Amino acid sequence: MGLLDRIRKAQGELDETAPAIDLTEAAGRGAPGQPAVGERKPVWGRPSRCPDCNGRGYLDHIDLHRRVMYQHCVDCMHKWEIAEADTVPA
Repeated sequence: MGLLDRIRKAQGELDETAPAIDLTEAAGRGAPGQPAVGERKPVWGRPSRCPDCNGRGYLDHIDLHRRVMYQHCVDCMHKWEIAEADTVPA
């Protein structure tokens, strides 16, 4: 990018008065109708992120009778469970 800018500036093609684009405003948003980054619902049958520290989750087991996934965090060792109704299908 720097080399291309120097070439354009030398040729008089680079407009330095053009406004800069601020990408920080749109960084946390996905497409319209999609949840924002970090607000994803967990997927049934896959480990999810830790609700306490956002660390990696480990799927301990799935209770098919109660339709519940039991997980723990590999970073902070927090344990949690997620019902199938709170997830999206895989």
